[in-house]
Amino acid sequence: MGSPFRGRGSAWGWAHSSGKRAISILLHGRFVISFRDTHDHESAGEVCLSELGDYVLWSEALEHHWHSVDESLVLTVRWVPRTTSETSA
Repeated sequence: MGSPFRGRGSAWGWAHSSGKRAISILLHGRFVISFRDTHDHESAGEVCLSELGDYVLWSEALEHHWHSVDESLVLTVRWVPRTTSETSA
């Protein structure tokens, strides 16, 4: 399931991956997502989504934090990745 965000604001703290991969797609506005490693909490960079259709895809090894620069509409979809044994069947 997706979780749309619309408005201005920021996340409270860092969101854990919970073993899921994710993609966020910008539909309107400007939106910044920062990443850090789940294990050592080292910064893994920051992405600014600023044009319609900009997206960022991240793995379950990253935590994220976000803030909207302008009023924004972002669609985020999360999923549990398949294991190698599931894809070879």
